Amino acid sequence: MLQIQIISPAHKSYLLAIITLLVGLLMCSQSIAQQDSEQAELNQLLSLLSQQTSLATKTRLNADFVPGMMSIMSGEELEKKGFLTLWEAMGHMPGVLKSIDSTGMRTLTVRGISQTIGSGKIKLLLNDVVLNASSSSTTGTIFDTPISQIKRIEFIRSPGSAIHGEFSLAGVINVITKTQGKQLGAGFGSNQYKNFNTLIGFNNDGGDITGSFNIATFGSNGESLQSGQDKSPAGQSSYSPGAVNNKKDALSAIADLNIANLSLLFQYQQSNRGDHYGINNYLPPPEKQTVISDTSTTFQVKHKFNFSDQLNGNWSISQTNLLTDKNAQFLGTAPSFGGLQSDDDIISYVDIEESRKEAKLHLHYSLDSHHIYTEISYLGLAIEQYQQSINLDPVTLLPDTQLNQFQTPANHGQERHTTSLVLQDEISIDDTSTLTAGIRYDHYDDIGDNISPRIAFVWRPDDKNILKLQYAEAFRPPTLLELNGSLVGGINPEIIKTTEVSYILIEDTFALKNTLYSSSIKDLIAFENSAPFGYGNFENARLSGYELEASIQLQSNINISSNLTIQNSQKASAALKLYALAPWFISTSVDYMFSSTSSLNLLFKYIPQTDRSSSDSRGKASSTSQLDMTLHQNKFLGFKDVTLISSIKNILSSDIKYSSSQDTYSNDYLFSDNPSLWVELSFRPE
Repeated sequence: MLQIQIISPAHKSYLLAIITLLVGLLMCSQSIAQQDSEQAELNQLLSLLSQQTSLATKTRLNADFVPGMMSIMSGEELEKKGFLTLWEAMGHMPGVLKSIDSTGMRTLTVRGISQTIGSGKIKLLLNDVVLNASSSSTTGTIFDTPISQIKRIEFIRSPGSAIHGEFSLAGVINVITKTQGKQLGAGFGSNQYKNFNTLIGFNNDGGDITGSFNIATFGSNGESLQSGQDKSPAGQSSYSPGAVNNKKDALSAIADLNIANLSLLFQYQQSNRGDHYGINNYLPPPEKQTVISDTSTTFQVKHKFNFSDQLNGNWSISQTNLLTDKNAQFLGTAPSFGGLQSDDDIISYVDIEESRKEAKLHLHYSLDSHHIYTEISYLGLAIEQYQQSINLDPVTLLPDTQLNQFQTPANHGQERHTTSLVLQDEISIDDTSTLTAGIRYDHYDDIGDNISPRIAFVWRPDDKNILKLQYAEAFRPPTLLELNGSLVGGINPEIIKTTEVSYILIEDTFALKNTLYSSSIKDLIAFENSAPFGYGNFENARLSGYELEASIQLQSNINISSNLTIQNSQKASAALKLYALAPWFISTSVDYMFSSTSSLNLLFKYIPQTDRSSSDSRGKASSTSQLDMTLHQNKFLGFKDVTLISSIKNILSSDIKYSSSQDTYSNDYLFSDNPSLWVELSFRPE
């Protein structure tokens, strides 16, 4: 049964003041704004054009026409829903659930496929540049990309290895940032939240030289949260229950320069956070400070060329450096290591630096009904540095008065080299149907060869109906961390085989998207958290599910959109569930346009109780519900270039939690339990 927590009396006056403020701003905007039907029609046209993407097939198609299911959200849509970062936006995508680990590291579960101990299964792209780390296959920076920077998000929620290769086992996310126009914005909110963003786009008179600087930053002390009891034994010294160190700040700076067909791109992102509930599920000291820092730096050169009307392409060379620093990360009190009675904390310092060098050549050849795409690429990965120091004795593991070097999961100087070849033919059978067949070959110097095929059929009998069929295989190579930490001296890549059927119905005032999928995973990579500890290939698994996306326009100014996901997973060999997988969840958005310049959005997500492992003494994980409200106003107070966004998150004071490790925090990882407010003012001259 859906349960909604009642707002406590302490919050009623606070919420009443916020709602009064929003209503007042809304009435002000209504008094100055006039309906503009021509502008509304133009916005609909621009919305249609923005659905054009090349992520799924590397050829330009409408998102509803590409093989498989793909979601695109424009920056304006993200802004009107009150999202602050990519992380918040992804939580409302179909088939997606968010989670954090004990240190606040974020990951996404897509169609039941999630990471294991920091190893991601989604390819993460920022302006088509890969940010996945070779040691862990994920990144700590891209999820903090502010919405103020984003032009659109492109998201494939099915195997993408036939085109994108490594790590695209569960899907591919591509974040496209703004490069045109000018923008200056700043905001503030609860928990000492502050943000700032600026965009400067430029071009010469001839238009053959363009470029932009896109910079955004934010910081917050984090919501005041109290943890439950950590896993410290009874009677042992501990900081729990106590305050959670969820302080956070981030910086994202992107610059590009385009001279004719030559493009230069520079991207810098840094995310800093507190260590939340502690790396070993021992609550850290109560000081609010950033302990973990992730940094990504990218430089890319890209050149487009045309040999003829039928043959064109581009080449690119990129260098990406990824850094992770963990400073004085709390591992536990001295009594938790050997039972010594001491007040000294056990702390760890970790420095990881790795590089990613990539060269690609893309070719597109069009002839009659064929659109052929080929790609040749080389990828070189290297662990430039991996060090870990702990104030423990390396032999006895007893507390020490000095920091000592410990063996790391990945080795300094370890490398991986990959060469790849992609071939795809998009065949127009007739005006209503398209067949896409593709194959990717990858050669890894450390794990061997892999072939990923895909075949898909799209039928559009008329303007209202679309039918899609797809079979695709994808793989995820073991990370360098997993290879070094394997139980048996070697790990096979994970292989997923997915069949999906989709039916889309588009009418004048509503649209329905239905998708059924069935996947089998071979050689599932997981971490064995009981002795002997380590990574290995475990039971195969089966995944299946249904996704429904629906949108309807009520009158001319009310739009409702919702997505429902129903999913099931089983281990193939033992017919046992893969636990921590929600059986279903739903997200709903209601947009009310008060005028051509003002809109109010209500956003709701509900996740029911979730099963845990039968060996976990805590029973089911509790349900989660969240309701947010956002007011978006263009031409604020009559100034045509000024936009105001004001938002309340978690209006119902729900306990928003993520599942904690087995038999650790009884209250799981609490993420929010109070409403929070933020307001942002932007100046965007035309």
